[in-house]
Amino acid sequence: LRSLVGSEMCIRDSLKWEEPEDGVVVITFNREERLNAFNQQTLREINDAIDAVKSDDRIRVLIFTGTGRAFSAGADIEMFERQVWTAPGRVLPFEWVRNRFGFVSNLETLYKPAIAAINGVAVGEGIELALGCDFRIASDRARLGFVEANIGLIPASEGSSRLVKLLGLLRAKELVLGGNLLTAEEAYQLGLVTKVVPHEQLMEEALALARSLKGKAPLALGMAKAVLHAAADSSAHAANLTEMLAQAFLMRTNDYQEGVQAFREKRQPQFKGI
Repeated sequence: LRSLVGSEMCIRDSLKWEEPEDGVVVITFNREERLNAFNQQTLREINDAIDAVKSDDRIRVLIFTGTGRAFSAGADIEMFERQVWTAPGRVLPFEWVRNRFGFVSNLETLYKPAIAAINGVAVGEGIELALGCDFRIASDRARLGFVEANIGLIPASEGSSRLVKLLGLLRAKELVLGGNLLTAEEAYQLGLVTKVVPHEQLMEEALALARSLKGKAPLALGMAKAVLHAAADSSAHAANLTEMLAQAFLMRTNDYQEGVQAFREKRQPQFKGI
């Protein structure tokens, strides 16, 4: 997936890539007729898009959203049943799950802020991708949930494990075993989304947040993400050591010197990511 300059747009089979302003890319799930459900091509394109953002120093912030009335309805079950699980020479389901494309982990290791602008229904792998983002802004029309139990499955694109870390075991059981959809406000009250806004203001809010984030030191944001994720998975001692090492690295960067100088001169810093 090739990044484009300015407001130009690239449309793939399943995704739409736009750069509405410098430093910001909006990736829109573009299978409206299937409620933006993910097929194999979508998963490949998501990973390609994340890799493109990782390697493009121009891009500071990534926004995901959906077209039509859904963010994403998760896996395209009919397609997977027809083309993957029952196809001649198919892999066993466990092997297929084990060898998934790992798009949520790929997103989490992106050392740039990622925002999910949840415009409508977000279930299955759709909400699991949103969990991999750093911010989740939901339209007041959004409906979110983990509905896999209703068809005999569980959230398995890292959704179960992430949900426990995010909300705790009790709430995770309530959502995964219950299999019910939440309103945007209910999701906010649980801590599943960052903010709820009127539907018409969703992208305006997401872009305003992106605009704020892209003005900050990119190395500091990337390091902060890495340290916070490491802290969530380690002891207090290991977390403290990690953050001290990260701070020592950042204090030797040009961006730190620029930040201090700009503070003294009472001007906006011009960070370059070096």
